[in-house]
Amino acid sequence: MKNRFLCLSTLLLFTVTSGFGQSRFYNTYGAEMLISGANIEDHGNEASAVIRFAPVINIQSNINTDISEHFGLYGGLTLRNVGYAYDNYMDPGSENIDKKKFRSYNLGIPLGFKVGNLSKFYVFAGYEIELPFAYKEKTYRDDVKINKSITWFSDRQQRIQHGFMVGAQLATGANITFKYYLSEFHNQDYVDADGYKPYDGLKSNIFYLSVGYMMFRELDESTP
Repeated sequence: MKNRFLCLSTLLLFTVTSGFGQSRFYNTYGAEMLISGANIEDHGNEASAVIRFAPVINIQSNINTDISEHFGLYGGLTLRNVGYAYDNYMDPGSENIDKKKFRSYNLGIPLGFKVGNLSKFYVFAGYEIELPFAYKEKTYRDDVKINKSITWFSDRQQRIQHGFMVGAQLATGANITFKYYLSEFHNQDYVDADGYKPYDGLKSNIFYLSVGYMMFRELDESTP
């Protein structure tokens, strides 16, 4: 996976720097609100996640280059609140069925392209690799919160998250994005202090739909 990311990064960088000397580089900044879920396979059985709304904190800074009026490239840095909720988690110690809320803050590096009328409406697509650094897990039993844990750079997660995104940028400055994570959210091999593997057999791939603003638009709207 890391080799694929390195090849993609090198290819985009080579394309921008060697073939398009006339293109203009500019920075953009924006924010998103996420509605997320997950594809879950719990010990071989398909399960459903509870829809999760995350209005904060999801911000992004991009470096853009518009090679023409209809094609451009972008890369950047993101801070994103990613997670899901699951109502039918079985605790491996007590064998109780609990509700879990999982989330992490991730630092990401997206790379992608834009196609369409870059001053009005266009579509974009790309790939992003992310580093989870702040993990939170809440446990509810009979609708009562019984536990909450917060861990920095937790071994409970896959150390690197990655996925692809597609979206549309509107002339108003708003945009809509769909993202799917190819990596699993949890580390199934993690062993807790009691010797249990709390995520063994729990395979979950997160996806989300986001609504953002000014992700690819310069603050100075007079600039084409």
